[in-house]
Amino acid sequence: MDGLSGAASVIAVIDMSAKVASLCFKYSVEVKHAKEDIDRLHQKAKAISNVLEKLQRLLDKQDKSQLSTTRKLLDPL
Repeated sequence: MDGLSGAASVIAVIDMSAKVASLCFKYSVEVKHAKEDIDRLHQKAKAISNVLEKLQRLLDKQDKSQLSTTRKLLDPL
């Protein structure tokens, strides 16, 4: 390997290293609040689950014929 191609290889490695470092930094910034987002999503999912459980109990108590339209909500669940 002559001096010019060796220098080009070193420059390519340095350039690639800089790009990887930049991507790692961007990734760390973007996922910085991921735990908070996941916790918030989990809370919303639990709230929806609670509403659906209450709806299920309501439908189980009521006369099935009177709530036929509402019961259709449970079919996909």
